[in-house]
Amino acid sequence: MNIEVLAAKIAFGNVQLCDYSDWAESLLNQGVESENIMILASFGLEKNIDRYEIETCFEKCLSELNIQLPDKNESLKIYAKLCCIEILKENTLPATAVDNLSRLAFLTEHEEPLFRIWDALSEDIYFIENEEHGAIWNSGLTKENQSIYIKEFAEQFLQLLELKLPENFWQLTYCESCKYIGNSIIKTKTEWSLLAQFKLPNEHLVHYAACAKCLAPYPLIMTDFIGRKNYLEMLKMA
Repeated sequence: MNIEVLAAKIAFGNVQLCDYSDWAESLLNQGVESENIMILASFGLEKNIDRYEIETCFEKCLSELNIQLPDKNESLKIYAKLCCIEILKENTLPATAVDNLSRLAFLTEHEEPLFRIWDALSEDIYFIENEEHGAIWNSGLTKENQSIYIKEFAEQFLQLLELKLPENFWQLTYCESCKYIGNSIIKTKTEWSLLAQFKLPNEHLVHYAACAKCLAPYPLIMTDFIGRKNYLEMLKMA
């Protein structure tokens, strides 16, 4: 148990009291000793542990070692990275991991766009499982390919974590027709429909997103898995 993993568990809210003593034991194994570290390690031998007491002792250890925990966002990124690695190693059920990771957006009050993609994936899985409609944010996701899709999603997430994404990344689109990546534009077209009561033609305007280069309609947005996949592939070719 290293301090980054422990900080990740604390930030996510699933830290166990034994995690603190495991961390202290790992320090002792490395030859790092102090009275508070030994006290913290000894808590692992007790059956009834007081949370306040062990957390207070942990804070004293941090102070002694001059260790500052990563901020919440960084800690949650570490947690997400560990979960994705577990998915790829097949040490956890993909759907269970998605349920877990979908909490990331809530824990950051939806301020971290990269975490929101897990929430979107969780919603799409719900839609296809309950046959309400197809996936909205994850093109190509089906009941049949769900497990493989989640693994590819986790692999993609790990790649995105390592990149310094442009500030306008989530506004970018990918055009499947001309392979252009950039901001889309809004186009307008006229559509006709019949008024049901009188069976008369009714004209109305429809606004839609279009590729800024070739004007093909509905380019893929970066909140879509396939949009991000193509962005990463184009990045490798650049």
